[in-house]
Order: sequence, then C-alpha cells, then structure tokens
Amino acid sequence: MAEYDVSQFSSVLLLMIALTLTVCVGVAAWRISGDTSEITGGILPALSDPR
Repeated sequence: MAEYDVSQFSSVLLLMIALTLTVCVGVAAWRISGDTSEITGGILPALSDPR
C-alpha cells in the first residue's frame, strides 16, 4: 500500500506543478502582449449585465 500512496502523491504533485506552470505562462504571455485590459473584462460584464 505504501507504493500506491507515493504514486498518488507524485501524481497530484505533478498535476499541481503543471497547473501552476500553465497559469504562470498564461499570465506572462498576457503581460508581454501589452494588453492593458482586464483578463476577465470580456466575461464578467456579460454576466453582470442586468438585462
């Protein structure tokens, strides 16, 4: 059972590292692009529009 615990821990750790790197690369690309608008600017106004 100890091998299964280590394997599951390794899988979760790798998944968390992959997600963190994905977010970091995405934010870096957004900042390099020079876009000064909010990242969620196109999504949130549509959701909060009271129409």
